[in-house]
Amino acid sequence: MAQTQISLDTAILEQLDATAASLSLSREDALREAIENLATWGARFREDVEAGIASAERGELLSSEVVEEEFRALREAYSSKVEC
Repeated sequence: MAQTQISLDTAILEQLDATAASLSLSREDALREAIENLATWGARFREDVEAGIASAERGELLSSEVVEEEFRALREAYSSKVEC
């Protein structure tokens, strides 16, 4: 396994330690998990962007009306959860 070294602001380090403790993780394990999650998310995001570009290049586009309706439904669903 490769090693790396980073510098963190004291306040961030304190938050990291508190979060790690609440999850019963060491600082190192909490950092490793956070970095793995970020790398996984980044890879998935890039794949999704590439798939979207390929779809657009094939002419598979959504109308603005469809997009607006999907986001309206999402906003309504979110609003109903927040109001509870």
